Amino acid sequence: MGLKFSSVLRRALVSYGFYEAVNYSFYSPEMVLLLKLPETDERHRLVKILNPLSAAQSVLRTSLIPSLLCNLKDNMHLRNRAFKFFEIANVFYSTGMDSQPLETQKIAGLTAGPQTEESWNKVNLPVCFFDIKGYVESLLKAVNIDSYHFEKTPVQPFLYPNKSLNISINQEVTGFLGQIHPDILEKFDIEMD
Repeated sequence: MGLKFSSVLRRALVSYGFYEAVNYSFYSPEMVLLLKLPETDERHRLVKILNPLSAAQSVLRTSLIPSLLCNLKDNMHLRNRAFKFFEIANVFYSTGMDSQPLETQKIAGLTAGPQTEESWNKVNLPVCFFDIKGYVESLLKAVNIDSYHFEKTPVQPFLYPNKSLNISINQEVTGFLGQIHPDILEKFDIEMD
């Protein structure tokens, strides 16, 4: 993802009311296990840090999702009920012991709670699957991508099967969207009202 492309995405997400999260590039290997990913998934190709500060920071991240879920957990514990965060950052995949890891830039977003800030003149409806789909469609439009479609194929094991979609651009699956499964929220100690 180029600098100009990521700048357009950042501006668009901020205009939709999202805040940018900046998380560490490393986490615990357990984070990947919490997502219930199959062993064959590339996100299990962890790059171990030689001298980690702690076990909780012992591998380079292979997904942005666990960090955003931890951000959600922290915000929920602070009673912040309206949550709209995104992150554009690198993830890393092991390519073997004696070679450099594969480094790829990704984008991820997470929203929870009411659609808008609390106000005397607005009904506070909770964010739903279709709000998420609308944000993704708006992002694709912001970067002038018209040749996309959504596929209801098996998506990610940490998402609700009936509330998730793959995103295909030019017949290639390039991303996904959906609602986090309650089992995963529980594993991250997140309680949604």
